[in-house]
Amino acid sequence: MNKDEIIAQQAEQIAKLESLLEAALARIAELEAQLKANSRTSSRPPSSDGLKKAPAFPRKKGGKKGGQSGHKGKTLEMVAPSAADRLVVHPVAEQKCSCGQNLESTVPSISLERRQVFDLPPKLLQIEEHRLEVKHCPCCGEQHTGRRGQRLPQHCLL
Repeated sequence: MNKDEIIAQQAEQIAKLESLLEAALARIAELEAQLKANSRTSSRPPSSDGLKKAPAFPRKKGGKKGGQSGHKGKTLEMVAPSAADRLVVHPVAEQKCSCGQNLESTVPSISLERRQVFDLPPKLLQIEEHRLEVKHCPCCGEQHTGRRGQRLPQHCLL
């Protein structure tokens, strides 16, 4: 084999290798594009995403979950008793004090525990005020408060 034949053979081999390299680079680009594609960026179903966890949204450094300090909250305000649609009085259940004094004839204290329930019926807002009766034993001064009914949730406004 002479020098020219060797050079021609090497040129042919270089051309084959260049075409193989070109095909390999195209395949690599195709595979990289598939890696970047997921159910959010293509029409692939979410099940094809694999077990890789989705990245979390970045949070500000030092930021805490939940309500942020300095943010003014909003809450329902109690309305005047005259604005309530219904008034429900919850009398003191125990008519006898732990000291033995009978509370039946005792007049309830002026102070009442007031709570309000704001319900949204289908067409109209109804405000129901609940008053928990408070009695003080004339003998020992122990305070007795009425029990809340079933319609008065524990978390109602005070």
